[in-house]
Amino acid sequence: MNPNNILQFTTETFKDGSPIVLLPLEPGRRVHCILHGGRDGTITAVHGTPQPENVRTIGNGFMVTGGQAHIDVLWDDDTESRMIPEAIVYGVQWRIAPHMQPASEWQPRLTATKARQETEEQRREIARRVRKERIQQGREILAKLAPGVEYFIVANLQRDDSDTMTDYFATSTVQTHILATSKHGKDLFAEMRKAAARFEHTKHLGPGCDEYTPRIVASQDYIDSSGYYVHKNSTSRWHSEVQDHDYAHGWPTFSTQAQAQAWIDSRPAHQLTIQTYDAQRNEISIHHEWNIHHSSIENRQKWSMGRGYFLSAGSSYSGWQVRKTTISDELLEAIALGNHSLGEIKITPQQTAIVRPEWDKMKEFLGLPPDTDTAPEPTPAEETPTPSEPTSTAPVQIVHNADKNGIELHFAAKPPAYLLESLKKLGWRWSRAASCWYAKHSETAVKFAENIASTYSPA
Repeated sequence: MNPNNILQFTTETFKDGSPIVLLPLEPGRRVHCILHGGRDGTITAVHGTPQPENVRTIGNGFMVTGGQAHIDVLWDDDTESRMIPEAIVYGVQWRIAPHMQPASEWQPRLTATKARQETEEQRREIARRVRKERIQQGREILAKLAPGVEYFIVANLQRDDSDTMTDYFATSTVQTHILATSKHGKDLFAEMRKAAARFEHTKHLGPGCDEYTPRIVASQDYIDSSGYYVHKNSTSRWHSEVQDHDYAHGWPTFSTQAQAQAWIDSRPAHQLTIQTYDAQRNEISIHHEWNIHHSSIENRQKWSMGRGYFLSAGSSYSGWQVRKTTISDELLEAIALGNHSLGEIKITPQQTAIVRPEWDKMKEFLGLPPDTDTAPEPTPAEETPTPSEPTSTAPVQIVHNADKNGIELHFAAKPPAYLLESLKKLGWRWSRAASCWYAKHSETAVKFAENIASTYSPA
């Protein structure tokens, strides 16, 4: 067997006594997974005792079973996968490399990854707390604005999250605005249109509005020179110079027929009769005419997996949509944020601080480090921390700078590229004056520095 390839275990393999080369699962072992375009990584932990002799394939090799251990993998893009079953690693989608990666290379990266995950979890916890406060505040405001109301007409700004390459279709709501209340749960488009006219972004969904697209179409059926059959009312392929290329597909869409007709009247005169040839090379005349295509903005999708009744112009996967709904957390949060047309209510400054919290103040309150992706530029005082002399000849030393409320890392030699990248991602900065890397003092920064000092050794 090829020791560079993954082993596929079957009960027959061990019964017939054929030799097996076992590549143990241990921290530092390099692995490769073909999923997601293929990724290389390093095993960082093994939970349990590996038993590769119990791993076997079933279903003609399509599935694997057996084994007792689980592994954690740190990928080369600094993401982490945890508790991967041993049987999966010995499957056809994985490869176990014969070489190892030194702990001095992957442990600092793992520490940085865990610190980043901890920061992200703290962010999510803040978001959960803030959202909980918003929902409660919205419930209190709603009780004063519309007591006892169960149904609301809302406008949702949809974002298209679809991926046609993987046949995935989905949307997400970017913003919610409450347009009006309703006394019943019936989906009446006339009621929705009336409410839509009250909001600037949904006026194009109001009464008398639909989608009107002006275009030049064939006024007869014909067969062109290539034998292609062209139906009557098909969009002309001969009048590209008429199209307005500021719009998708060259033809604009208007909310009313009058607007579409005005656009047609503003266009210069064009020849609508085209001389061409048919499939038998006979000269023919193709007549065209202006046409305004009308489509309704009223969507009726009350079927299995449908999205109900709603108003929407253009794609149903993006843009503003108007629909009727009941009380939900999203609706209460919109009320707390002031995204509604239900009237005014006095909100105290204390309530405003909860409804619209400032992210930087929340971070300071919880003692979190600055965002690694949007870290503010340091002040001149931060760029030149007080120089500190190393107290020993260790590869890396930690110095707590009380004057600047910071923590410093002094390296005896230039760290490798992977460690420099980890320092930058976590918000650490280089000081030429002190010849050290520094960050504001925080629990995350101290933990990271201590792990570096205990595990790092220059190559």
